[in-house]
Amino acid sequence: MKTFLVCAALVTTLALGGCATTDSGRISQLETRINQIEDTQHIERLFRAYGYYFDKGLWQEVATLFTDDAVVEIAQRGVYRNRTGVERLYVQLFGRGRNCLAPNGLNNHLILQPIITVAADGQSATGRARIIGMLAIRDGDFMLQEGLYNLKFTKVGGTWRIADLHYFGDMYLVVPEGLKKFAVPQSPAGTENGPDAPPSVVYKSWPGFFLPEFPYANPVTGRMVDVSQCPAQG
Repeated sequence: MKTFLVCAALVTTLALGGCATTDSGRISQLETRINQIEDTQHIERLFRAYGYYFDKGLWQEVATLFTDDAVVEIAQRGVYRNRTGVERLYVQLFGRGRNCLAPNGLNNHLILQPIITVAADGQSATGRARIIGMLAIRDGDFMLQEGLYNLKFTKVGGTWRIADLHYFGDMYLVVPEGLKKFAVPQSPAGTENGPDAPPSVVYKSWPGFFLPEFPYANPVTGRMVDVSQCPAQG
């Protein structure tokens, strides 16, 4: 596939009859560019997966995305090193030793504006992304947070992993009892201009909880996430 793309690009840009007559230097440049594009896509997918696992408290899945010698620093919580440190931070501290969010939990982690720069050797990369977090804390208080991630990635055995993650918190805002007072249920199906069929899945929004099936495998382990470990609530 990659050879086909190189040939197609050369034919289009240079109006040549085939790859056999193209300049080897241009082929090498195009192959490098295609590799960089593919690596960038893989890294963006990796970090977006991080956000979706973070959302639902899938802390063990989060930990699989890091290298064995990773370094993680979240705001002013200090530096966590190596796999044992990563698991201590995410699984033990954030998850309190369990996977899935606790009852009445909310932990939305929106990853925005990612910029990835892949090194010339294709074995490491750097990145920055912004997050907006929406959390339920203290049984009904609503927290809004915003901050930046500075990131380093390493390719291990052909698979990209997070090697260094540093989160800089910019803003934290708490609305006391914001969720308890102002959360509203989802709108039900109506009778006027009604649907062709009832909902295919019945679930509750906050304070309920529902984890839809992930339509993709873990980008590091290659395994599908078992969502049955986080049963619906509400």
